[in-house]
Amino acid sequence: MEPASHHHFTRSRASHRASAATTLPSDVIHTLPPVPLTNIPMASAVLHPVTGIPMEYRALITSPETKEKWLRSSANEFGRLAQGVGNRITGTNTIKFIPVNEVPSGRTVTYGRFVCETREQKEEQERTRLTVGGNLIDYPGDKSTRTADITTSKLVWNSTLSTDKAKYMVGDVKNFYLNTPMDRPEYMRIAIELIPDEIIEQYNLLPLVYKGYVYIEINKGMYGLPQAGILANKLLAKRLATKGYYQTRHTPGL
Repeated sequence: MEPASHHHFTRSRASHRASAATTLPSDVIHTLPPVPLTNIPMASAVLHPVTGIPMEYRALITSPETKEKWLRSSANEFGRLAQGVGNRITGTNTIKFIPVNEVPSGRTVTYGRFVCETREQKEEQERTRLTVGGNLIDYPGDKSTRTADITTSKLVWNSTLSTDKAKYMVGDVKNFYLNTPMDRPEYMRIAIELIPDEIIEQYNLLPLVYKGYVYIEINKGMYGLPQAGILANKLLAKRLATKGYYQTRHTPGL
């Protein structure tokens, strides 16, 4: 591929070169039907700034009025999940772009879904989240997580309020959930035309494209993975145990 300084990276160029000579293992299970991606449901539509019409990811990254902001937002999300983007986002090594022949034999390749929303109270107002099509994940282990119910929460709060000089602290473990290592990798694929050119160029993705798609290995928790909750719960319990905390036998989450 030519150095970045010698050619203009365009979406049409990426789409034109979206075929690669990689051989697809015959026993890799592919789950996405050969239908246009417009038939795949997207969530959390954003309103067009001029027309007020709801827009989803594909429209947001192609409309002249919105593409610049949302391509940057999408690149930020890929950077967070992968190994960073430019000098503005540090990666978490949650995902890794791989050749299709690195998908293990017999493993299901699921799809990714983009969730877009505007968060006016945040510094980064255009928020893109890449989630996993969890309905196609064939995880063989336990996927259920015993969590605290609202009654347990109320009892803890009331106990604090009714105890003189008691103090109460809450910690958000969202990033802990997203950074929990998987006990086995999962796999998904994303159409090359949905990936920002900035990411395509930085990660040299064109040689990895197979029939219009880039394949991804998932190594840490992501939204949509059915096993992400229980894996994070087990790791949290393990970490808290080192400080003398343990879950009560008959009350989940306490």
